[in-house]
Parts: sequence; structure tokens; C-alpha cells
Amino acid sequence: MDKLIKLDRKALGYALAACKKVIVGNAIMPILLCVRFVGDGKTLKIGASCIQVYVESTFDSGFVGGFCVNLASLMKVLKIVKDDEVSMEFEPDGPRLRVGDYVLPTMDIEEFPCTEVPGAEEAFSMDADKMVATLKRCRPFMSSDPTRYSINGIGLKLYGDDTVRFGATDGHRLIMETVSAESKKNKDLFVQASAVDLLTNLAKACDIVEVLESKEYVLFRVGNSLVVVRKVDSSFPDLGQVIPSNPMLTCEVDRSEMMHAMRGAMEISGCNGRVGATILDIKPDGMTVSVEVDGIGFEKKLECKASDSIEIGFNAKFVLEALDVLSKERVLLEIRNDIEGTKIVEDRITTVVMPIRINE
Repeated sequence: MDKLIKLDRKALGYALAACKKVIVGNAIMPILLCVRFVGDGKTLKIGASCIQVYVESTFDSGFVGGFCVNLASLMKVLKIVKDDEVSMEFEPDGPRLRVGDYVLPTMDIEEFPCTEVPGAEEAFSMDADKMVATLKRCRPFMSSDPTRYSINGIGLKLYGDDTVRFGATDGHRLIMETVSAESKKNKDLFVQASAVDLLTNLAKACDIVEVLESKEYVLFRVGNSLVVVRKVDSSFPDLGQVIPSNPMLTCEVDRSEMMHAMRGAMEISGCNGRVGATILDIKPDGMTVSVEVDGIGFEKKLECKASDSIEIGFNAKFVLEALDVLSKERVLLEIRNDIEGTKIVEDRITTVVMPIRINE
């Protein structure tokens, strides 16, 4: 049996970088700090798991066998051994892994979390660059609270007509974006937050992303890598049902100027925009953006075209991020009242930002 592994340094580094995004540094189980190497004489798979998410990369290799090795230790050795082609030899009698003159202890692959996914069927496929751009736009809107399982990630709604709607929300704002994809199925899928950055990075290096689904998992084929995401028990909310309609007024404003005003307001209200509401005093002939915190005020006047007048408060950071995912010079705010969400729509992208009560 061939116990020697030879891999291009750059390709190996790329695979280990993907594994690093999955491994949780404070994992209690030592096996969850490891990468798994398993070969059948034709292919070699290098993978890592945090139970909820698994990633693996596949290479041509004559290696036969399997072992797990601590990722941090392996990466430390690879910084020392700088050969363009990395040679590693598994010594089962140790058991240990030899990399040049350096040796690392290994663990039995039987301890590694199960990664078999039977019965996976293709759900859809789409252009990788398009997926990267959409994931990046949705990411700021998803909940960062891991205990809010159903919104700590990005929801995918398949309509069976070669379109997929990506959506994210944290309860204070939301985004929906409909993109073209090869799909004839009606499905609701979910990508956990821990997999979003991983998918974004992997998809940059390929042309097409294939998405598959089994009873318990959602799988993404990205180049020579496979990302397996465990499904959560709760369902992602149907964002289409919470989009406000029948606005009381509309307000058209220059996007760049409004983003500049939001950044100025954040200098007073803090980087999270949570110390004091940023007030938009909207009138038919103009808008005043203002905020005051601890005796320091910010005020900027903007030109706009509004159908009526209203005074409404927002988290400046949330408004800035909603504007940042758009691209046109002018945006249209659709406002129903000062307690329901304000909608901003551009082509296939819809964002909604909830206001902050200022007249209590």
C-alpha cells in the first residue's frame, strides 16, 4: 500500500485554508481540531468538520489509507518545509505523519465525525461569480446570534422556474435577491452562517456551484471541494410575506449622498449606529439627516423628491448597509409609517430596514 502523499504546495494550502474556516478553535473534542486524510489509491480527500459543517477537497493520489492530524500543527510544519511539492509519509506503526524531518502524531479516522451523505439529489446549479456576489450582499443582513438557528444564515427559496431567491434577516432589516439558476424544483434550503464565508471563498476559484440536498444535509460542489451543511430543525421565515406594501410616501434621493450622510451620523452614534436614532426629516423639497449624542450633533441637508412629509428614525449602520448593496445613482425609499419597515428596491434586490421609535 502506498503511504506517500505528494501534493502541490499551493493546492494543499488552499485545501487546508478551507479546513481552517470550518475548525472551531475552542472545540472540546481533539478530533474536531484535525483534518482527515483518506485515500483509495486513486483519489485523496482532505477534510475537516465542526459537526454542523464539513468541507473536503479531492486530489489525484495513489495514497491508500487514512489518518487525522492536528491542523494547526500541520500548518506550522508547512511554514518551515517550503518545498513546492510537499511530500508526506504516513507511518501507521507510530502512528504518525512525517513531513521532511518533522513528525506529527496522528489519530484514527474512526473517531472522525461521519461524513457519508446517502441519497443526495441535485437541487440547482448557478454561476459561481453570481453566487459569490449574492452571498456577499446578503451576509451583513443575517443574524450573528448562533442561538437564533433559523436566521443565523442565508435562506434559499427555489421556485422551479430557473430562479432562486436568496434572503437574510436579523429581525431589524432584511434583504431578498432573486437570481437565475438552473433549477426545476420547488425547495426551501438554508446555509448556516458558519458555511457562508467558506462558500464565498471557495466559489471564487471555480465556474459553477452545484447544490444538492439530502434528508439531513445541503451539499455544495465547488470545484474540487465539497461543502456539507447540516440542516437546522427550524424553518427560515418567508421574507416575501413580511415585505411592507402600499407606502404612505415615496422619497427619491441620491444614493452616494445619503450614504455619506449615514457615515457622518455613525461618527456620532457609534460604529453600530445604536447610540441614538439617526433622524430623517423628509419633506417634499428636501431631507435633513440628524443625530445628537452626549451634546454633540450631526446635521446634513440632502436634496430629494418626496411625495409627502414624515420624520422617522433609523439605525444609521443598517441604512448604510442597505444602500451599499445597491448600485444605481438614485434610490427610492418606500415608507409606510414610522413603525413599519422602509423598503428600498432595485431591480431584483429588495431591502427593508425597520425604524426606531423617536416620538415615545
